[in-house]
Amino acid sequence: MKSLSEIVNIIRSIKALSSDADVANLLGIKPKTLATAKVRNSIPYEVLTSFCNSEKLSLNWLLTGDGSKYRGEDRPFRGPELASYEGDLVEVQVFALAGAGDPRKLTTGEPIETLILPKEFMLNYILPVRVEGDSMTPTLNDGATVGIDTHDIKITSGKVYVVWLDYEGAVIKRVFVEPERIVLKSDNPLFPPSYIALRDAPEHFVMGRVKWVIQKL
Repeated sequence: MKSLSEIVNIIRSIKALSSDADVANLLGIKPKTLATAKVRNSIPYEVLTSFCNSEKLSLNWLLTGDGSKYRGEDRPFRGPELASYEGDLVEVQVFALAGAGDPRKLTTGEPIETLILPKEFMLNYILPVRVEGDSMTPTLNDGATVGIDTHDIKITSGKVYVVWLDYEGAVIKRVFVEPERIVLKSDNPLFPPSYIALRDAPEHFVMGRVKWVIQKL
């Protein structure tokens, strides 16, 4: 695993940036926050995940130097903010989805809680996020925690994804692909579907696929 200082230098090289302050601005954090993170050699998983998503880089390559530089068939990865427990459990950070007023990214940045989960839940670039609202009930209830695979962005019609809508931000919807449009459906029948022409779908429209859910019955 590379140190955070090494990772920052790699980002500076990739983006031809002249200072750590430029890197901080690129990552959407304050320069002082990045400086503190370098001293602690720890940065929230979501910050680097968002950067890799925007650049189509492999997070595993950025953190370890192993595998392909660009996203592909890299080996499973556990985020740097996981604290190991005895047995097969880890402590993970849970984030809130970014809203329309936030920069175009998956989450708001700072974790909102921590959970202890089985290690296998955190394979393959999984980011835990909190579900807000009841548009996806009964599949995903308000307050549920879902695991988003940020590398699984190729749409399989009928599966559940986090997508970016300019007027809402990052939202969870069941996505269907039709010949000339994308249909976004809520599992709650009280919410009408929305439609996006294929030609109008923005870059990085799909931000990840929901792979698991933890919620109260």
